[in-house]
Amino acid sequence: MELSQLADGLVRIDRHDGTFLGIATYIPTNRFAVTKLTGMKRSHGTIVFEDELRTWHIHGFTQHTEQLYLYGDYVEGHTLSEVLQYSADGFLPYLSRLTRAVNTLTASEQPTPVLHSRSIVFLDDGGVLFLPPDLVDAMTGFQAPADRRQFYEVYHHPDLDAEHNLSYAVAVLAFQSLSGQVPFDDTEEEELTERMRSGLVANPRYIVPEIIEAVGDTLRGSLADPEGKLPTLEGWADTFQSWIQHGTHREISDEERARLFEEAEAQQRGMERTYRRREHIRRNWRRYVGITLVAVLIGTIPATILYRSFEPRETAGYTPAQVVEAFYYGMNELDHEIMADATVEGAGDTETREVTTMFVVSRMRTAVEMSSSLIDARDWYADGKPPIEEGRQVYGVADLRLEALRPPAEAEHAFRVTYDKWYPTGMDRESGGEGILVGFERVDRVYLKQSRGDWVIYQIDRLEDRTMERRRTDGTLIEEPAASSEP
Repeated sequence: MELSQLADGLVRIDRHDGTFLGIATYIPTNRFAVTKLTGMKRSHGTIVFEDELRTWHIHGFTQHTEQLYLYGDYVEGHTLSEVLQYSADGFLPYLSRLTRAVNTLTASEQPTPVLHSRSIVFLDDGGVLFLPPDLVDAMTGFQAPADRRQFYEVYHHPDLDAEHNLSYAVAVLAFQSLSGQVPFDDTEEEELTERMRSGLVANPRYIVPEIIEAVGDTLRGSLADPEGKLPTLEGWADTFQSWIQHGTHREISDEERARLFEEAEAQQRGMERTYRRREHIRRNWRRYVGITLVAVLIGTIPATILYRSFEPRETAGYTPAQVVEAFYYGMNELDHEIMADATVEGAGDTETREVTTMFVVSRMRTAVEMSSSLIDARDWYADGKPPIEEGRQVYGVADLRLEALRPPAEAEHAFRVTYDKWYPTGMDRESGGEGILVGFERVDRVYLKQSRGDWVIYQIDRLEDRTMERRRTDGTLIEEPAASSEP
């Protein structure tokens, strides 16, 4: 028997009884694995060529230099994991072909394919080869954890059925090709699945700033909310054809690149903070139930005080500037907990109470309508303040700028904080009862000191508070003389 390398993970096998394609299984060549695989009921792969299905006959397994190969009818091509290394422009045609092939396969009476980047081969004649699902599952079970995570787990959402998971996997592949990294990753399988469930995924524009905004938004939305925004396989096929035709990248200025990287850093901090908080609650919910019961029995100690006495501050380890950013951007994320952690002695209580109210209202509305009505002011600015969908409102801080000041004797750090604040108000009679958005230009002086080893804000002085504009929810401007307040 002679083996010669064809492509990454693929070999040509010449034997006395013919020539075959060998596919590396990437599993240890131990006796148990070989016995298990060779003892399985023989099933065959499927080649999708345009709308035609062909059988790819599997002839068996063979070992060579400590590698176990599955071999079958001789064809030539490249594995999915190899073409993933191509540039985005080079990979998109393959992804479009894969999506059409998967759609053809799922529309037939064939078993639903399993997406494993080492079990799909793009053939040189235009076909796509899929190994049988039961064999892929068996191979995956024997692979090393790192290989299983890289080739399989990163493409499979734990809560989606097989067909929807294919569409999800396609979204992950597109994200991976455009950004150079998978949207969710972790060294532990449990952590990886929880990150997928969290939906906390970066916009690929924040990884590669040249990615067109609509492209990045489509991918982020699909992965953040797969049960609500994930396109069908047919939808993906149309999307990829459009991206191939119109492109996925554009040239940007150095200023825009710097802005996107700054936004990316802030978003990443926010996502990690939110994820850590959720994970802490998920892992310690029994403990919190006990705390709540104790609080009910005692009756005089608020449960929230007991909760927080067991937890470190969310801002532990933050620099003074990061604490200030966490407080102000906590408004956008309706994160009243981090705002409370960032402050002491009543500083920012008005803003924290406001965010707590907005959080409760938003959760109530989400429970009824299954969607949030609020738009992050930063995202709205980044999009150029477009018209706002009916029933939605802009809230939070945008254009946040910090200037370090010389602190007074009693403070250890001080900042001049300039920002825009947007808030939804009541109804506008002249516009037929539509909601109004009010934007304020504000300047605060913020003082920080250390408390229990952490930097905290202990005083906020408002220096300026000017109404800069009022808008209806369709984005149109309502002219109004600006009012200012400068203590």
